[in-house]
Amino acid sequence: MQPSIPARQSTKAQIRGVETVMAVVFVVIILVIIGSIVFKGSLTEKQQELKDKERRYLADSVENFIRLPELKCSYFGKFCIDAWKAKAVKELAKEDDAYWNSLRRRMGTASILKLVPLNSTSEAFVFINTTLPEADYSTTYEFRLPIAIQNDTADPELGFGYIEVKSYLQ
Repeated sequence: MQPSIPARQSTKAQIRGVETVMAVVFVVIILVIIGSIVFKGSLTEKQQELKDKERRYLADSVENFIRLPELKCSYFGKFCIDAWKAKAVKELAKEDDAYWNSLRRRMGTASILKLVPLNSTSEAFVFINTTLPEADYSTTYEFRLPIAIQNDTADPELGFGYIEVKSYLQ
C-alpha cells in the first residue's frame, strides 16, 4: 500500500524544511568563520601598528635626548655625542635624583642607553639607565642609532659608533 498524496507532500515538505535549516546553519557557520578570520587579522594589524608607534616614539625620544646640550658635541653635527659629557651625565645622574628624574621624563620610557665606540681603544659604557629597580619589565625593544663620538682630550678626535637602546615596558 502506498502512502497517500498528502502524506507524501508532507514528507517532502519536511525534507525541504530540514534542507533549508541546514543551508541556513551552514551559511551562518561560514559567516562566523569568515568574521573571526577578519577580526583576528584586524586585531593583529592594530597590535603591529601600536608596536610600530611605540618604537617610533622611542626612537624620537632618544634622538631628542642625544641633542641635549649635556651630550652634544662642541664641533660636529647633530648625531654626535661628546664621550666626556656622556660620562659626566652618567655620574651626575647617579648622584642627583632630580636630574635622573628629569632625564627619565625626557626619555619617556624606561631605557638603557649604551655608548659603543667602533674603535677598540675606547670602552663601551651605559650612560643612562632609566629603569626602576622595583618595576617588573617584560616587553623589550632594541635598536641601534649610529652616531659620531667626540673625544675631547687634547685635540678634537672624532670616532664613530652607535647608541644601543634597550627599552623595557611594564
